[in-house]
Amino acid sequence: MSTVFQVNAAPSSALAHRAWSEASAALAQDPHSVAAVFFYFDGVAHAQALGEFAEQHRQWAALAAQFQLPLLICQTAWQRRFQQLPGAAFRLSSLTDWMLWIEKTNAVKCFGGGAASCND
Repeated sequence: MSTVFQVNAAPSSALAHRAWSEASAALAQDPHSVAAVFFYFDGVAHAQALGEFAEQHRQWAALAAQFQLPLLICQTAWQRRFQQLPGAAFRLSSLTDWMLWIEKTNAVKCFGGGAASCND
């Protein structure tokens, strides 16, 4: 069973830490259990390679490298918040691309508010 994660929570939140912990644990148990992670709303800050959230960026980047996990950033949310490009492990993506990822999987786990489908 393949799952995608949507992280709406800012890197400093407990929900963001829970997202990384759950993804890490799931991948350690089954390297194919998490198909992709999409960062949306305040969650796009995870892609900042420098600054106050650099540690969270490194954690996600290490997970992506170890398991070939796609880390997708909502392009519009990113451009509204930041001027620079996201860190190398992260790829700008669209909501349309994200919907295509969702269609290919069995489940969506959402961390943080900001969308009607996210009730965490």
